[in-house]
Amino acid sequence: MVLLWCAFNKEPDSMKVSKKAIDTIEIPLPAPQYQAYDPGEKLEYSLKYAMITGAHATLEVKKDLTKINEEDHYHIYIDAKTNKFLDGIYMVRDKYESFINSHTLLPSLFNRDIKENNYIKKESYVFDQKLHRVKMEAKEDSIAPRTFDIISGFYYLRSLNFNTMKKGTRLRVNTYFDKQFFPLGATYVGKSTVTTGLGTFKVKVFKPKLIEGRLFANQSDMTLYVSDDSNQVPIRIESAVYLDKVKADLVNFQHLKYKLSSKIK
Repeated sequence: MVLLWCAFNKEPDSMKVSKKAIDTIEIPLPAPQYQAYDPGEKLEYSLKYAMITGAHATLEVKKDLTKINEEDHYHIYIDAKTNKFLDGIYMVRDKYESFINSHTLLPSLFNRDIKENNYIKKESYVFDQKLHRVKMEAKEDSIAPRTFDIISGFYYLRSLNFNTMKKGTRLRVNTYFDKQFFPLGATYVGKSTVTTGLGTFKVKVFKPKLIEGRLFANQSDMTLYVSDDSNQVPIRIESAVYLDKVKADLVNFQHLKYKLSSKIK
């Protein structure tokens, strides 16, 4: 979910989002049941549109914890880039970082450094989860208790116990991105299998809640296939865009916390 968002979604100038904080919206936030990842985990994805492989993205939990205000933080780093073929059509060089408190799983710092064709943007958000504030450059906003950036929100949802969920369960968290507020989440729709270049996997299927805008036509455009094991790793992220589908398949992984037992062949 967050992979396709970061790799392919431009600035949300056409998004149907209110700039008003969403702290008045009741969003259930269950506590994480366990840690689905450890420092050192690295996930690599290949993104394909129709029959064209056009981009590569890496999601990495850095090996070393980072101290922020004397507390340990996971350093999540995402790098997404188009290949030489697609560079001539639409070049993407995007980097995202989130520093997540290892105890609360809430973010303290979020960085974005993106270059998409001639568009360049760098920004940092500093979260104060105790005072419910977020600062970015000269701007400061009030935030709801337990507000995430899009990276930490994804990793938080991944730390919930999907085995206890019933079909139709809806997951949502408050997120703050591009100086706006919106809910990030997904609905669990059941189990299935999916075959990629790495093999065939048992998966749990989710329909993410998206923001309607330039890229995604409606709320049902994306499907997330998550390994049906304790790692809860995205095996495939699929989205209908324009005349075909974009698929992001897991092509390599390192240092998973648990055995990838969802692989059946």
